[in-house]
Amino acid sequence: MTVTDSNDPLVTAVRGLQLSVDQLRTELVRKDVYEAERETDRAEVASLRESVKEIKGTLTWLSRTLVASLLLPVLTSALVIYVIQQGGSR
Repeated sequence: MTVTDSNDPLVTAVRGLQLSVDQLRTELVRKDVYEAERETDRAEVASLRESVKEIKGTLTWLSRTLVASLLLPVLTSALVIYVIQQGGSR
């Protein structure tokens, strides 16, 4: 019986251990890749949240500006009409 005899229980055990080590190594690589992808995803989500906050602030400002630009001519017209009426009644 030689050391490389496939029927030897010790050789079978060593091959089984080598296979287990290879599988664990592969699993660790997968886990590392998964963790790296998760970190990248977290960074992207944080960046998107910041972008959404900026866009929300800009939209709030734009909506207020729009309302003001629509109301200002109406208020100005009402003020002009009031002044004309006050001047005309004297």
